[in-house]
Amino acid sequence: LVLGQVQSGKTLSFTSVIALARDNNIALTVLLGGTKRPLMQQTFERLQKDLTLDSLGSSSKWLVKKDAKAPDKVEIYKALGTQTDSYVPDEYKKSVVLVTMKNRAGIKKVENLLRLISKDLGKNLPVLIIDDEGDQASPNTKHESEEFSATYAAIRDLRDSLPNHSFLSYTATPEANLLLELDDILSPDSVVVLTPGAEYVG
Repeated sequence: LVLGQVQSGKTLSFTSVIALARDNNIALTVLLGGTKRPLMQQTFERLQKDLTLDSLGSSSKWLVKKDAKAPDKVEIYKALGTQTDSYVPDEYKKSVVLVTMKNRAGIKKVENLLRLISKDLGKNLPVLIIDDEGDQASPNTKHESEEFSATYAAIRDLRDSLPNHSFLSYTATPEANLLLELDDILSPDSVVVLTPGAEYVG
């Protein structure tokens, strides 16, 4: 769980984490970009801009896809293939960021796509999953009735389909996350508090 104040740099933080993941041979990131399409679009555009700034005028090191589904498999597979191609220089190896809406339909499309890619590659890829606004929709809202809410179930299935992954949940309002039962799949193993810069005004 990554806890930051409102408008204190959470998006910049997870953009930096995505870049660090690339440096540590984690070439695939799934970003659950919130429950509202305008928020997801804003995050997608910012990621595209920030991650490709140093690629202007040259081949990009990033493939940032929004609402990816099965027909995008070839493009994503090709990008990931550069990671193990000895003829491709390091600066041209591509990393992939899949940005999706945080709802059952969006998460299921990504899960199905990653299952196809893993099958084609014949191995389990290391994946970074980032849950933006992790207090919203992600926790199980049907816990009292001993059922799974749709988004929670989709996140659980996505994580089950990725044997080698890390899951980071970002929020400024962590109460729901911190009060989860310890055996819940979204109960944080640790909490990191982001310190806003000296110019932060709240």
